Amino acid sequence: MTGPFRKPGDPLAGDAAPRLTGAFSPAEQPLEMVLDGLVEGVLAVDLELKVLHLNLAAARFLGLQPEKALGSPISDLTDLSVLPETIRQSLEFGCETTAETEIEGPANQRNQILEFEASPLRDRSQKLVGVVISIHDITELRHLEKVRRDFVANVSHELKTPITAIRGLIETILGDDDMEEETQVRFLEKAHSQALRLSVLVTDLLTLARLESRDAILEPLPFDLREPIFTSIRASRSVEEHRAALEYDLPKEPVIVRGDPESLRLVASNLLDNALKYTPEGGRIWVRLQQSAGIARLEVQDTGLGIAPKDRERIFERFYRVDKARSRELGGTGLGLSIVKHVCLAHGGRVEVASEAGKGSTFTVVLPLADPHQFG
Repeated sequence: MTGPFRKPGDPLAGDAAPRLTGAFSPAEQPLEMVLDGLVEGVLAVDLELKVLHLNLAAARFLGLQPEKALGSPISDLTDLSVLPETIRQSLEFGCETTAETEIEGPANQRNQILEFEASPLRDRSQKLVGVVISIHDITELRHLEKVRRDFVANVSHELKTPITAIRGLIETILGDDDMEEETQVRFLEKAHSQALRLSVLVTDLLTLARLESRDAILEPLPFDLREPIFTSIRASRSVEEHRAALEYDLPKEPVIVRGDPESLRLVASNLLDNALKYTPEGGRIWVRLQQSAGIARLEVQDTGLGIAPKDRERIFERFYRVDKARSRELGGTGLGLSIVKHVCLAHGGRVEVASEAGKGSTFTVVLPLADPHQFG
């Protein structure tokens, strides 16, 4: 990359000297187009840290105007002290240096994280004449790394809790030869309950792994969406147990979608179970299914606790709970809504939520309809 960077009047003569590139020669225009077409930022400075060139991505990352930046010291152009410091290190040691910086973003948006890679720029005689810096936006990469770390930590915690409980109960039984039979039964029932919790957690984790793979839906066949929804309603725990009124409204005609009936039964079951858990005594729950304009809409509405705005954006994350104590008390794994989201995406649809703290929530699943003539 040393050829294009030659500054007019530079004491370094000949083709080996870097050129200040505000305008490439006609033969060099394609190179400028290539650099400006890169997603990564490219910035070149001389030994005095004056800008020789920056492409459009670099200008965008640093909030600069290319025509005004050329020839100016980089330290005068940006408040990011890490950038000139990285360049100085590369010049001082004559080697590649890297650094990251976090830029605070607008409210309700992630901070931007930029990575700088500075490499010495040498002429054909290997004399150091400047530094080339590549700039990468690694915001999403760092976010995914955090999600992975949080996921591993959450899985470890969620698995450890029932395993520790089971181990403690069994060890207590085995260590007490004089324990009454009634107490033994009570301890074994608790161990069984924790084993069931562990089984549900592992099942949900395997379901998520399957949904996140490319083979989530192997044979998307047409079927009537009313069937898995009605199955979920019948399989849900009794209204008397929850002391909440449950009503449903399913259309008389088939609602034909393409996909996996069992996966969509999980969607209905998880949304209904979520509504039952967080709707207090005397509350109401409605399940509605409609079809129009090529889409099917499943709504599960409740008069429960509702969801605060700060939690609304995160409830579809794995293991995220609005009320951790209540969720664990009711046996939740924190994976139900994440499963709902991934099933919907795998079927070419989406899930939405409208809620207000203290006034209940409405979850809406939108799925594309299949050709009704394919059903039969």
